[in-house]
Amino acid sequence: MRTPVKSRAEASRWEPDCGAYFTDFQDGLYDDYNQIQFVLQSENLLADFEKGELIFGYAGVDGIFFCFLEGKPGVWAYYGIEEDYVLIAPDIFDFVSKWQKRQIVL
Repeated sequence: MRTPVKSRAEASRWEPDCGAYFTDFQDGLYDDYNQIQFVLQSENLLADFEKGELIFGYAGVDGIFFCFLEGKPGVWAYYGIEEDYVLIAPDIFDFVSKWQKRQIVL
């Protein structure tokens, strides 16, 4: 079950990835071209503690979301239709850079 993340301390299970998020992206990022908040603001983070996922963004298509996975470094895309996680970037900085350059292929 997904629940809101109430604090940075609660998200510490996903260090070091969530540390970079809270340092540089906690205000979220909006993509004007695609008209989507692809990185959520910190008050909108969701965690599924059973699955070990911290959801920090959405692709805006096919129910795909972006997350950190506990014990696995990097940024992962979750494809709900296939119920599969795919590593799409080694860290959130690379993910944001690739998204802004339109290099993320979903």
